[in-house]
Amino acid sequence: MSMAAVTKKKKVIIDTDPGIDDAMAIFVALRSTELEVVGLTTIFGNVYTALATRNALHLLETAGRTDIPVAEGSHVTIKKATKLRIASFVHGSDGLGNQNFHPPIGKAVEQSVAAFLVEQANLYPGQVTVVALGPLTNLALAVELDPSFPKKIGQIIILGGAYSVNGNVNPAAKANPPATPFPAPHPSPPPCAHHSPEPRTATAPELLYQPRRPTRLTDAIQRLHCRRLTPFPRPPEAPRPRSAAPSPRRSPSCCHVYPLPE
Repeated sequence: MSMAAVTKKKKVIIDTDPGIDDAMAIFVALRSTELEVVGLTTIFGNVYTALATRNALHLLETAGRTDIPVAEGSHVTIKKATKLRIASFVHGSDGLGNQNFHPPIGKAVEQSVAAFLVEQANLYPGQVTVVALGPLTNLALAVELDPSFPKKIGQIIILGGAYSVNGNVNPAAKANPPATPFPAPHPSPPPCAHHSPEPRTATAPELLYQPRRPTRLTDAIQRLHCRRLTPFPRPPEAPRPRSAAPSPRRSPSCCHVYPLPE
C-alpha cells in the first residue's frame, strides 16, 4: 500500500457565511483529497445567519454531500448586538449572486453551534481544524460553553485581514475580526500585545490564541505582529516624495494560523 493511500485526511469544520467567496471555498474543500469536511457551521457576515444556513445546505446538496451536517450559528454578536454589517451589496440579496436557487430539502441539525463544535472537538481531540471564514462569534460561544475547547481543537485558521493591501473595514483588517468583540480576560496575549492594568476588550482569536514552542511559522507571525506600530516600508524603486503625507500606520493581520498546544 502506498504512503498516499494510508495518509489520513485532515478533519475540518468550515465556519462560514456563504457568500460567493465562501461557496468557492466550500466546493474546493469538498473536492480536496487532503480534507475531510466533518461539518459546516453558519454565521452572519456576507448574509444573515438564516440565509447562510440555507446557502450552506444548498451548496452541500449541489455537491451531493448531504451527509455533512450543518449547524446554524448565532444570529447576533457575542454582546447580543443585532445591528450587523451584511455584505448584500457584494454578494446579492441571496448571497449567491441573486441566482434565486430553489430552497434546499435538508435542514440544519437541532444542536446549537457551540454544542456541535464542542462535540466534534471531544470526538476527535486534537484532530479537528476549524476554518473560520466569517465573524468569530461561534468560536467565542464554544469557548463560553467549554473553556477547554481551545485545548481540544487541533488548529484554527482565521480569515482575518490584510497584509500588503488595505483591509475592507480599515487599513489593516477584514470585516470578520472586528465583528466580534469579546469582553473577557486575555489568557495568553499574542506577541507584542499592549499590556494595561485596565480591563480591555479581547477579540475571539486572541482568546483562542495559546502559544507553544516557536516554529519558523510562528516566529514569522510574531515578527509581523511586532511591526503593527511601524509603517510599511516603500519599495526602493518608488521612494516617497518629500511632500507626500506620512504612510498610514496599520498592522498586518492576514489569515493568521493560531497554534494550539500539542
